[in-house]
Amino acid sequence: MSDTAVESIENPSISNDNPEQKENSQTLENTTEVINGEDNSNPEENKLDNNKSLSKSKLDNIRGSKVEVFDEKNPSWNTDQYIQQEMGEENTKEENKDNDDEKHIKINDDEFEHETEEINYEAIAFADPDMDFSDDEGLSLNIDVSDVPSCELNKLDVYKTACKIIDVIPVSYYADNMNKNEFIMRNHGLGPKGAKAISESLNKTTISVLDLSGNWIDAGGKYLAKTIADNCYLTELNLSNNHLGIKGGEPMGYMIAQNGTLKILNLSKNNLSNREIKAIVEGLKENNMLQSIDLSYNKIGDIGALHLGRALMENDNIKVLNIGWNEIRMKGITAFFQCIRNNQGITDLSVNNNGAADTGGMTIAQYIDSNRVIMRLNLNSCRITDTGCQAIFRALEQNNTLTEIYLNYNCFTDASFQYLSNFCQKTSTPRTIHIENIKFSEEINKKLEQLKDEKSDFTFYI
Repeated sequence: MSDTAVESIENPSISNDNPEQKENSQTLENTTEVINGEDNSNPEENKLDNNKSLSKSKLDNIRGSKVEVFDEKNPSWNTDQYIQQEMGEENTKEENKDNDDEKHIKINDDEFEHETEEINYEAIAFADPDMDFSDDEGLSLNIDVSDVPSCELNKLDVYKTACKIIDVIPVSYYADNMNKNEFIMRNHGLGPKGAKAISESLNKTTISVLDLSGNWIDAGGKYLAKTIADNCYLTELNLSNNHLGIKGGEPMGYMIAQNGTLKILNLSKNNLSNREIKAIVEGLKENNMLQSIDLSYNKIGDIGALHLGRALMENDNIKVLNIGWNEIRMKGITAFFQCIRNNQGITDLSVNNNGAADTGGMTIAQYIDSNRVIMRLNLNSCRITDTGCQAIFRALEQNNTLTEIYLNYNCFTDASFQYLSNFCQKTSTPRTIHIENIKFSEEINKKLEQLKDEKSDFTFYI
């Protein structure tokens, strides 16, 4: 059988009638043989140097081209692969470009901070808007001191200048009353910028009582915190219901640690979570003047309660503490009361509307039994049942300093009346007991009325 016939069988697509197709097939076969290092051509021609150079040149050209990706069995594969490779390279370039663009993006949390961080009031005060420096005449350096005006910016000028630079409208109520020792401005819609403007002039006042509750200060709390940290007049501060959150809440820890005159602080209703509480309690460890702090209606959880309890192990100056209406549950209540068991400072404690349950109630009973400082304890809506109630009243028999206790809205039944009655018979110390909104039976309610008449030195709220 001739070579042409064999070739036609192996490659049926090649016909003897098409000389061009036959020539192309022969060229591809010769090229493949050169790549594999095999040469079936005439041996005499292989001996020629010119042919060797030519073959080597062809081999280099073929290796450097896209021919090596061709597959005779799957002729379409090389095209698809090439397209995929090109698309992959293009996508990689676009991703790299996007990454480079992102590096140049700078996010500023406070849109006004970079414009108002530093205010040179003296330069503004002495600036003359009518001065014209358009002439090229030289300025004399011989200045007569008597020609320089001598003045000190007062607090009103500072406030108005700050408002102008920060681009907020001055609050006339603050401008008119900033000379008073007690300044109360609730629900005026200050916002972060308004708080920033007030903070610029606050340390030039002698205000001792400041109430800015309900002004949605938000991140502006950090400017107030920085200013009040160095204030030496303020003794009472109310920043409740201002949505301080992280940006305005965390700096309060620095303020508490640095200020040496503040005695009463209200930070309720400010969306403070465990993170902000951790910063605040770190400040409490350094403060020896603060006596009352209100952290109610926030988002303090079990971890925050633990941090607060540990801080109070080192701080006996806090007399009044309110952590009611938070998200503290059984574990957090238990850890908190274990930490403050030996605290010798707190006399008024509110943990109402947290989930103490009976496990927390037993720990509270242990605290009452061992502590001889606490005088008022609020346990409203703490999910305490008869078991916790029994433990608390037994602990009260041993404690003569706790004179007022709130147990409203708990899960007591008629059995709790017997614990209350036994306690009243065994103690002679006058007490004030709040047991409102408890679902007692009619019979027990009548007995409560009789007990109220018998123990005239007791005050019952039924």
